[in-house]
Amino acid sequence: MPVLKSFVFFLLLCHTHLLLACTAFHWKGAEGAFAGKSYDWNHPQALLLTNKRGVKKQGFTIRPWESGPTWTSRLGSVTFNQYGREFPNGGMNEAGLMVEVLWLNSSEYEGFDYRPVLNQLTWVQYQLDNFTRVSEVIDALPQYRMSPIQGKIHYFVCDAEANCAVVEWLKGKPVVHSGAQLNPQAITNHTFEESLVSLRGIQGQLQLKTSLNSTDQSSLNRFKTVVEAMKTEVPSVGQSFNLLSAVRIPQLTTWHIVYDITRKEIHYRTKANEAIRSVQIESFDFDCKKEVQMLGVDEGTGAVNSLFTSFDENRNYAVIQESLSDVNFAWMLAPMLSRYPGTTVCTQ
Repeated sequence: MPVLKSFVFFLLLCHTHLLLACTAFHWKGAEGAFAGKSYDWNHPQALLLTNKRGVKKQGFTIRPWESGPTWTSRLGSVTFNQYGREFPNGGMNEAGLMVEVLWLNSSEYEGFDYRPVLNQLTWVQYQLDNFTRVSEVIDALPQYRMSPIQGKIHYFVCDAEANCAVVEWLKGKPVVHSGAQLNPQAITNHTFEESLVSLRGIQGQLQLKTSLNSTDQSSLNRFKTVVEAMKTEVPSVGQSFNLLSAVRIPQLTTWHIVYDITRKEIHYRTKANEAIRSVQIESFDFDCKKEVQMLGVDEGTGAVNSLFTSFDENRNYAVIQESLSDVNFAWMLAPMLSRYPGTTVCTQ
C-alpha cells in the first residue's frame, strides 16, 4: 500500500485540473441568518449524505510518511459529496456550523512537519464533526497541517451566532479573516484582501493576482455584485437565491445552496433540477448505530428528508468515479476514497 500511495501522489501532481469558480456569502436580517453558495464546476453529480455522531476516524492521506489526526465525531451533519462519503464539498452540522470550499489559485500550503495532516475535503468533515463555533475552527488550526491531494482552495465558515471566517493558506501559512475583519461577509476566487482592495478601488497598494482561467477573471466582479446586492436587499431564503442567480456562470454553475442557519435547514437547486428542495437537519437521527443515509443531489422536490435511503457503497463509488473521470489514473484513487469509510468505527 505505501508504494501504491506514493505512485498515486506522483500521478496527481502531474495532472492539471480545470479551475473552480464559486461564490459564497452570509447575511442576517429579521428573518434569520443565511449563507449562500454557488458551486461552479464541470461535474454535476453528487450525493447528500448524513454523517453520524460517535464515529471514530483517522484523517485520510495518500502519502506514506504522513498520518491524519484521530478523532471521534461529536456532531451530526448533512453534506454535499462529489468525491465520496467522508470527503464533502461542504455542508452544515446540527449546531448550525456551515463550511464551504471555493477555488483559490494563489493558495500556497505549509511545508512538511510532523503534525497530523488533513487534506482539503477531510478538513471540511473534521470541522463539522468537532465544532459548533467559528472560533473553535480558528483555534484548532495550529494542531494539524494542510496536506493537499489536489487543487487549491480556501474556506468560508459560519456559525449559528452569525460569526463567519475566510480561511486561506498563503505563502505557506494559514491566514484567517473573521469578526470585524470580515466585512463584507463574502468571498469568491481571490483572497479576501485582494477582494476588499478591489471593492474599495484602492490602486497601487496590492498587486492583484490574475488567473489564465476566464471564470477566475470574473471573480472580483462576482464579489462586487454580491456585496452591492447585500446592501439593498432583505435577507431571506428567496433573496439569497436571487443573489446566487446574479452570479450564475451558465457554463459552470452546478448547484446553488442556501443555508438557513437560524432554522438549521438547507435549501438547494441544481442545474438538472431547478426545483428548490429543502432538508431539515434536526429531523435526522445522527446516532451512529443508525444507518448512514443518502440522496442524489438531483432527486426530489420540496422537503426531501423522507427521500433519503440507506447508504449504498456501489452508488457512492459510481459518483467518485464520475467526479474523477478527468483525473489521470483515477482507477487507483477512486478505490482508496471508496474504502476509507470502512476504516471508521461507531463507538456508541
